[in-house]
Order: sequence, then structure tokens, then C-alpha cells
Amino acid sequence: MARKDFTDKAGHIALYQDSITATPSAPTAVDVSEGLMGGFLITGKAGITLDATNRIDFKAYKGTTAALAEAAGSPVVSADIGGGAVITGGIIASAQLAATLLAGYFIPYVGDPSYVTVIPNMEGTHGTASDLNITYIVLDKENK
Repeated sequence: MARKDFTDKAGHIALYQDSITATPSAPTAVDVSEGLMGGFLITGKAGITLDATNRIDFKAYKGTTAALAEAAGSPVVSADIGGGAVITGGIIASAQLAATLLAGYFIPYVGDPSYVTVIPNMEGTHGTASDLNITYIVLDKENK
């Protein structure tokens, strides 16, 4: 019974999976307008040695439509992120150590019901591709 309850309320929406050396176009936006309580799970394997210069910044954007979010509409702000702060310009995580990226980030989204997406922004020089996965984890489908 507990398993059924969990699967009825939880799930995931894959936003992005790729091996990249440059900042890609925006991944698909998630429709959280129905109150899908959850957050972003970001994992990957760095293709280079990450540091303060050669890093991967993960920028989150929101919009009233999927197209607006995917076009890097409005950057999220600290109030949109549960238990954390936006660094600047919508950056919700900055991978500067390979071990941190491999272990992953979970960033709860508690902002306005809208559409949201995360774009991996490759800063510095990335001659070898990094494998990245961005998933929206739904914690409660019935939270409206």
C-alpha cells in the first residue's frame, strides 16, 4: 500500500540529457501551474577539471508559458528556491568541482505556479564533453 501511495504522488520529468561542450538551447520547460511540488535534480560527469573559471552554471528560468521559460524568460529568484539562494541571474547551482557534479544537486522549486526550466551554461573552456542530466522530481502530484 505504501508503494502505491508513493507512486501515485511522485514521479519525474526528464528535462535534459546530453553530452555537451557548449551551452545548449533551453531544455523543455516543466508545467508546474498545476502545483506540482518538487525540484530539480542535476547530476553529471564533468569532461574537464572544473574550477572557478571552467565551471558549469545551472540557470533556472520561469515564464507564464513553456515558450517563455524555454526562451530564458524571467530568471528565478531566491524566493522561488526552497532552502537556498539564487547566486545571481537565475543561477541555482554552480559546478566547480567534478565530485560535486557527480554527487548531484537537488534544488526545490517553490516559486509561483508557472513553467520552469534549467539551462546548463558552460563557462570557460570545455574541450571535452560533460555528460549532464537535469530532471524535475515531482514530490506530490496532488499539491494544488
